[in-house]
Amino acid sequence: MGTSGGARSARLAAARAHLQTPLFRNAYALIVNTGITALLGFAYWVVAARFYSTTDVGLAAAVISAMTLLAGISLFNLDAVMVRFIPIAGEQTRRLAGSVYALCAVAALVVGGLFIAGLDIWAPNLSFLAAQGGGIWFIVATAAWMMFILQDGIMVGLGQAVIVPIENAIFGVGKLALLVALVGHGPYGIFRSWTIAAALVVVPFTALIFLRFIPRHARIPVDRAGPMTWRALRGYAAGDYVGSVFDLAAYSLLPLIVTHWAGPEENAFFYQSWIIAYTLILVANNASRALTVEAAKDQAQLHAYGRVMLGHTLKLLLPAVVVVVLFAPLILGVFGPEYAAGGTRTLRLLALAPLPHAVVLLALVTARLQQRLRELIAIQAATSIAILGTSLALVGAHGGEGAAIGWLGGQAVIAAILLATRLRWLLRPGLPDPAGRA
Repeated sequence: MGTSGGARSARLAAARAHLQTPLFRNAYALIVNTGITALLGFAYWVVAARFYSTTDVGLAAAVISAMTLLAGISLFNLDAVMVRFIPIAGEQTRRLAGSVYALCAVAALVVGGLFIAGLDIWAPNLSFLAAQGGGIWFIVATAAWMMFILQDGIMVGLGQAVIVPIENAIFGVGKLALLVALVGHGPYGIFRSWTIAAALVVVPFTALIFLRFIPRHARIPVDRAGPMTWRALRGYAAGDYVGSVFDLAAYSLLPLIVTHWAGPEENAFFYQSWIIAYTLILVANNASRALTVEAAKDQAQLHAYGRVMLGHTLKLLLPAVVVVVLFAPLILGVFGPEYAAGGTRTLRLLALAPLPHAVVLLALVTARLQQRLRELIAIQAATSIAILGTSLALVGAHGGEGAAIGWLGGQAVIAAILLATRLRWLLRPGLPDPAGRA
């Protein structure tokens, strides 16, 4: 009895030590956030599929994708820069975060306005936005969504990743409640439910960041704290942004491509599969953020952290991928029989992509932390071109399934190339870094 009790105590102590390690604590917090986001997002789109037409769902998914693309462009990938530099910003944290907020807010309003001004040119099938003040709200919503994404990156950089699931849970519940309240308002009702909830969440959490988290973080001594000026960050941020635009294009343009070449109903089937599979992508994305925060503090441990984090990520992903592939018809059947009939093969293809995506992410984190910006851009550009090129070639004949083939194929090809080149150290621990660094 005493032996078994001692063994349990040892296991509990080991578990506590594991969770107290910042690398794992932040990673698990962000993975919990992924789970919460997935469950509430799944419920949201089930309600949308049940109470709105497939055309409404397809059009709303397209306009949300357009807003996401524009918010990402105006963000300049500075959410990732915040994850990289806030841990070492020290007393300069408030100035850094405030400058980024102001710059990105202005950019979001500008790009949102340009999109609405040229709506008839680049997205005529979204013309419903121009009615009833929808254009003005789209511009405001683009800025709100940009801030929603940005503040997640800032909180992760501040070591407050455990707050991110709370923020996203409030957003998820709020948009679901608004979705029900706006039934009968067509695609604009879906869009408004999503964006009003985001805007309402941004205000209190931004206040929390600047009034509580940043002052606390600024008091923590760091070895490399220094003046975080735009001059110091410009080269890093500029290179990182160029690459992120390619990344963003791959993520955001697929629903728009399907809508344009295969129609809004086909996009409704594709998008429901996309959001389910994208949840698995978020597991890898959030794990890579935790890796970035910790390795930024101690780059000598980059390879060791990278191997451990990739191993943990794959252990989480593999069972989930198997479940989604096996039960794809049942999962999509919750949305309605037409979604299961139209999206099962698409979902199965998309669900496999997070596995090679995790490998690509590790290469991106490594290049970013070692400031190999040309390599970073090259990986992101090659991945995006492979995905979008294949999708454009196939979507006309195969609809959403063609876009899914492009997404999976692009990730798999680039991952294989990286494992044979820049990530050889991952497979053979004793092998030197191709870049000549530890």
